[in-house]
Amino acid sequence: MLALGGGLLGAGIGLILGIVFHGRDQRAASATRYPVPAHGSVPSVGSRMRRGWHAARRAWWRHRSRIGLLVVAGAAIAAAGGFLLDVLVRSPWPADVTLRHYQARRNCDAARAVGLAPAYRGQPGYWQHLDADNDGIACEPYPVRRW
Repeated sequence: MLALGGGLLGAGIGLILGIVFHGRDQRAASATRYPVPAHGSVPSVGSRMRRGWHAARRAWWRHRSRIGLLVVAGAAIAAAGGFLLDVLVRSPWPADVTLRHYQARRNCDAARAVGLAPAYRGQPGYWQHLDADNDGIACEPYPVRRW
């Protein structure tokens, strides 16, 4: 639930940022340019600095990210953060054990690599699909006999 809320929040933030940046882009494109001095006259240092600054700013906005990319990136970051927060809040174990528990989900080699094998039902590292004979012990160190 937190992941969904985080995703919606991120999409909203990304949309707001996209609208703000798009508005800035429109203002920069329609801004009046500084007049070029008459032939033979030397422009002042301030005038040259302003023209250089505006040229750099126009180049920045020409190559900036689009609104959709900001929305998607904001939503993805917020959804990932919301999912991680949801997992850590609902877990009965400390954060490091919870993360190792999710790393052990893949297979018994992964469970052994993070130090959670063998695992008993209800303990971190126990996953139903890792319990071959359904006796409550996942990733048993001895071979499973099938009768």
